[in-house]
Amino acid sequence: MNATKVITIIGESCNGCDKCMKRCPTEAIRVRNGKAVINYDRCVGCGECVRVCPTHSKAEHYDPFEMINDYKYKVVLVSSSLYVQFPNISDVNVLLTGLKKMGFDDVFEVAVGVEYVINAIRKLIKSDRAVKPIISTMCPAVKNLILNKYENIADHLAPIVQPEKYAARLALDIALKKTGLDRKDIGIFVITPCGANVMELKETASDIIDGVLSTREIYFPLRAIIGKIKRDEVENLCVASTKGVVCASNSGSSSYINTDRYITASGVEGVISVLNEMDHDRLDSLDYVELFACSTGCTGGSMNVENCFLARARMRMIAKHLSNKMDFKPVKRRSIKEKPYKINNVYKLHNNFMEALKMTRRMNEIYDKLPKLNCGYCGAPSCRAFAEDYVKGEILKCRYYEVKEDEKQDEH
Repeated sequence: MNATKVITIIGESCNGCDKCMKRCPTEAIRVRNGKAVINYDRCVGCGECVRVCPTHSKAEHYDPFEMINDYKYKVVLVSSSLYVQFPNISDVNVLLTGLKKMGFDDVFEVAVGVEYVINAIRKLIKSDRAVKPIISTMCPAVKNLILNKYENIADHLAPIVQPEKYAARLALDIALKKTGLDRKDIGIFVITPCGANVMELKETASDIIDGVLSTREIYFPLRAIIGKIKRDEVENLCVASTKGVVCASNSGSSSYINTDRYITASGVEGVISVLNEMDHDRLDSLDYVELFACSTGCTGGSMNVENCFLARARMRMIAKHLSNKMDFKPVKRRSIKEKPYKINNVYKLHNNFMEALKMTRRMNEIYDKLPKLNCGYCGAPSCRAFAEDYVKGEILKCRYYEVKEDEKQDEH
């Protein structure tokens, strides 16, 4: 798996405190030589390490705004989580107009893609074509977490494209028809609130999305522009309805799928708790599972600016001013199905099955002798991770256990 390096570590400021290592849901981080190190094959881009880092030594990767100038016609896809970053804005059209004044030729709401996704999920729930409960794939961090660690329930993932991808296809169709330009002259850009989206879109949608921009980078110049927009300059650009907009918040899509047999959770701990229950076949009576790695959903993304709870409250207020029906007609019909998901196998110990079996046995032997304190002294997030790293050949020190010379001989 060639993972995108969506989180980078600023080495000079990292003090190896292990907070990020302890919080990482996939155990992708280790502390080596006093600095955090990321295994990008395991990283799902959830942003937990960015949130908890006391020295601010983690930074998300995204594309620079200046790259929009490489295209003749520039279209920006806007998540509704961007709407709620700005205080005292109840009319979404003000923000969308501001983006056009910022340099984009057209805007397209991701909320339109969300509505198509929700309708597809509703149809799946009514049919017998999906394994239930269906897990929403609107959060790419959750999807990749399942493909990394919970392969037994991967068949529950909704076989539906992420809203940003579907919205990008629709936006590109409109731009091609409107301008008559070649595809290479049209730039499709997404403003995203989280690193997981950067990873997902760059790895799976580079054919339709030319750049992924950060909410945080856009925020301050856009706020300055919005403050200067006069009432008669505001264009009527919003076509999404309440349904598509509120789904950027946790429990949003669950309100529109026409079933009471669902469960929702947000935040890494809540997500893992639900996935563990599913992994033990304890949620079979449900139809739908909605999960967001960020607290409060996309409004809690690590590249946002506003407090996530204020943003969620603001979303409810903005939704009151929107129509109950989407005002949008696609240029042509597009498939909403996702390609088959692939298990990532990022935890396998060796490509050779027999060698992997030997390493597993040895790892379990070492683990049985460890104190199970998960103290992090060794630079691994848990005692099991210590045993795993050791059998892979890393030289580690545990304050409670030392591999004896005769045990080292046995390994050879």
